[in-house]
Amino acid sequence: VADHDRVSKILGAQLQESELQAKHTVREALTLYAAFYPHPADWRPLAERLGLTAHLDARSGKLSGVQKQRLFIALALIG
Repeated sequence: VADHDRVSKILGAQLQESELQAKHTVREALTLYAAFYPHPADWRPLAERLGLTAHLDARSGKLSGVQKQRLFIALALIG
């Protein structure tokens, strides 16, 4: 990509198969991923829109498959 720096600042990715450490909570994962970016999206509205608010203190290893996919979508949209 000719303009790698510019593209990497605006592009997020959601892989078909992803893995998080099962011990991290949803809140910890969202906060951690936000710290990776200079201008991250606010994860709180993303969590609300994706139905994750009630699961913020749940460990990612305890989430259902659908909840995990929603978390990974939120993580991709943060950056």
